[in-house]
Amino acid sequence: MTSYRNKPLTIGIILLFVGTNITPLVSSELTLGNTIITVDDEPGDADYTSIKEALNHSNPGDTIEVYSGTYNESNITIMIPNLTLKGIPNELGDGNDSGKPIIDIPYQWYNLLIIKVDNISIIGFKIISSQGDYGPRTVWVSNVKHFYFTNNEILITKETLVEVMVISKSTYITIQNNLVDGGQNQLYIQESHNCRILNNTFVNSDFGITLIGSNMTVSHNLINNSNEALAIVGSNFNLTQNIIYNCGYGILVEMGSHIVIDRNELRNNSCGVAFLDTRAFSTKVTRNNIIRNNMDAIIVGSSIFFSNFIFRENYWSRPHILPKLILGFGIVLLPFPGEVPIGIPIPWFCFDWHPAQEPFDIPGMS
Repeated sequence: MTSYRNKPLTIGIILLFVGTNITPLVSSELTLGNTIITVDDEPGDADYTSIKEALNHSNPGDTIEVYSGTYNESNITIMIPNLTLKGIPNELGDGNDSGKPIIDIPYQWYNLLIIKVDNISIIGFKIISSQGDYGPRTVWVSNVKHFYFTNNEILITKETLVEVMVISKSTYITIQNNLVDGGQNQLYIQESHNCRILNNTFVNSDFGITLIGSNMTVSHNLINNSNEALAIVGSNFNLTQNIIYNCGYGILVEMGSHIVIDRNELRNNSCGVAFLDTRAFSTKVTRNNIIRNNMDAIIVGSSIFFSNFIFRENYWSRPHILPKLILGFGIVLLPFPGEVPIGIPIPWFCFDWHPAQEPFDIPGMS
């Protein structure tokens, strides 16, 4: 039979040895085996006063919580995978800061965030440039898997020659619930796959969203006052319930196929939807509100003779009893020895055989 007589003594010895290996924590805390590192712009309230310094002392799996305040930083390079950089919209200790933490880019021609490792989340920041014009990029992501950019605000003057977000050669990207105001090219994704662009607002730019790749979902975004709102190149795109108004091109498809454009609002643009040089196999334009654009839709290119565009049940500014004609031009290239071929436009058209008689109820558009 086991004796419990010496149990208190045994427990005391164990606690003595364990206690010699305990290091007290000041502001950091442990959760699920990973460290929460705190940042506050007022000294003494958190582990660090700068985001860069916190990153320099982080490990895979850590969460860096950045509290309300203003952080004048640039070239923040994330080299540790599996990190979360999270803005906390209140003060940590003494002080009266509130709202999302502000990252103010202090110098011209500097990047802000550079990410080249996997599994990174950036959540809840406000990014500005109080010094005026700068460049070249606010967020630069290259060769990563699983990048999440959510609930952030980027506020830049429209005239600024800056690529706000550039994502290259990456997979499993989520851009969600952000506001981007200003900049030349707001979201540019190239050679990437399996991306989701959800519930964002893009306003006041030359180029809103530009996507080059495959297997992308663009849903519930609002784009306003952009010369080229949403441009895609590639295959297997699903564009649904986006609201695009007061832009140049609304949706511009270049060299794309297997595309679904469904239940979007395209209003008061120079051109609602345009297909340029598109091999539009299995491309469907259905149940959209295409209203009061200077040109509702156009199809131009050398490949349209071999394409099968499907326009069905779209609402075209007013009820239509007859099918809606969609204008197009096929380009026939005439080769000349030693010369650049000359393109001859040939009129071409297709129909929305069953146009909707009233506009669809698309959330977010009054």
